[in-house]
Amino acid sequence: MKPLSEIIRPQVLALLAEQNARPQAIQAHGARPTAEVLRLHLAENPYGEPLNRFPDPIQWQARSVVGKVLGNLPPANVSLSAGVMAGIDTLLRLCIVPGRDNLIVSETSLPQFSRAARLVDAECRTIRLKEDLSVDLSAIPRIANANSKLLFLSSPAYPTGQVLNPQDLTQLCNTFPGLVVIDESFTAYARCEPFIRLLPQLPNLVVLHSLSAEYALAGVPVAVLCAGAELIAAIEAIRPTYNLNQPALEALEKLTRRRFDADKWTKQVLEERPKLMSAILQLPFCEKVYPTAANFFLARFLNATAVAAYLQTQGILVDNTSSLPGLENCLCITVGSPSDNNKLVGALRRYTHPAH
Repeated sequence: MKPLSEIIRPQVLALLAEQNARPQAIQAHGARPTAEVLRLHLAENPYGEPLNRFPDPIQWQARSVVGKVLGNLPPANVSLSAGVMAGIDTLLRLCIVPGRDNLIVSETSLPQFSRAARLVDAECRTIRLKEDLSVDLSAIPRIANANSKLLFLSSPAYPTGQVLNPQDLTQLCNTFPGLVVIDESFTAYARCEPFIRLLPQLPNLVVLHSLSAEYALAGVPVAVLCAGAELIAAIEAIRPTYNLNQPALEALEKLTRRRFDADKWTKQVLEERPKLMSAILQLPFCEKVYPTAANFFLARFLNATAVAAYLQTQGILVDNTSSLPGLENCLCITVGSPSDNNKLVGALRRYTHPAH
């Protein structure tokens, strides 16, 4: 890998240098402002509590709690964003020199990244899936060049549910010229060691983690960027000051208490997953159900588009991935509650597939 000073855009490095030169503009050690502080510096309205005050711009308390819950990380290794795409946009602004640099993603992730790449005038290069739906990591050295700044992977990956091998990730970090970003938002369902533990060994690794599924916080969308302190300092230098509102920060500060509920919810989903997959596989118009390590799975049907359209008439939405390379006639189905899953299976058993 290159030094971080060659991966991060020069403009960001300049902003970081300016920020470090003005320590008085930053709260000492990122300490959270206390209720005793008289705030007369932000033109706030003194009335209408509790929403009359701006949220904590440093987010130190929330970062402390999230870091501890995800992997005993100090807040200096954690940055928060308003959802996964906001985190991805931040990384693009951090590294991509418009018109010159490129990023590399799985071909099945291209719809998610293509718009973001166009907005920063970056080339988006893609990795194909192998027959078993795993990402062809061997192709990365052929695709990457000196201007490859970001490699985005997921484990478990959406929509395939495939898990990345830690040894493969380590090798990628040691050979890829830019940042390797691994989204492990669904790792709790894989029951494997999180990649966050590798951060001390891999300075160009960024672990992206959404709290929406595992912690049932989709209503306050938050994504967490975990990386080395030097990299997080650069990310914080370009993060919008008030990118998370007060309810979102309060939800994060209560995450430790939610940990017990999250463990229970994960266990329930894992108990339901094989039952639902087995029931789907028994349908006469289902050709295959693919293995998964996530709270969703892929199923291949004789006519996935027709099945998805029928389910919509029944008030049930699934993700039709048929337009993605290698996933023709596949639906990605999220494991729901027992009643949700019973409703889905019941509707599918009433479905009459078109004759072929």
